[in-house]
Amino acid sequence: MPISKVAIIRKNYSGTTRIFQALTIVVLIAAGTWGFFQYQSLIATQAALAKGETEMITLQTSVDDSAQAYKDLGTKATADTSLITNAVRAVFPQEEGYTSLTRVLDNYAVTANTVADPFFAGSLSFGSPVIDAKNEYATLPFTMSINASRNNFDKFLRYVETSGDLDSQVRLMAIKTVSLQLPDPTGAATAESTGPETLNLSFALDTYFQKPVGATAKTQ
Repeated sequence: MPISKVAIIRKNYSGTTRIFQALTIVVLIAAGTWGFFQYQSLIATQAALAKGETEMITLQTSVDDSAQAYKDLGTKATADTSLITNAVRAVFPQEEGYTSLTRVLDNYAVTANTVADPFFAGSLSFGSPVIDAKNEYATLPFTMSINASRNNFDKFLRYVETSGDLDSQVRLMAIKTVSLQLPDPTGAATAESTGPETLNLSFALDTYFQKPVGATAKTQ
């Protein structure tokens, strides 16, 4: 019986293993490189996100500050407008204002009157309001008399001259005429007349108020 020969193919396992190891190393290196760059990208993205959040907070703070500043400006503007409006109404009222003007003049007399510088307010009389179609204002004529020292007389002239100022808020007035009653030079001095020398004065004045809407011309 003849003997059969069987050929056994020997595989090169060591070479295959080395190739596999080499491929594994390449894959690991590639994966590591890719992972490194992805990590770097992630870090950059997180940094950009953090920076964006910081800038957003800063911008929001700036917006809030700007909004508050705008609100404060609006509040101040409203308050200033109200103050100016009230001041204009005080010096240039919307109506005749007999009572308020009487009160202002009485207060002035009380404040101005001192022992060294007397100031006594006498009669106060109002005329009829004057509305002139040619003017954008109306006029209220009035007369008053005072008994005052020469110094207080000068002060009252300056008081009327500076009336209409928005800071002092004294109603706008103008003196038309001044009459001075001189004392009798032949009169004998008495105990009652030994005080400061005073002048007896009569004034004709105009004060002004806003012309009524639709008003027709009317004179005294």
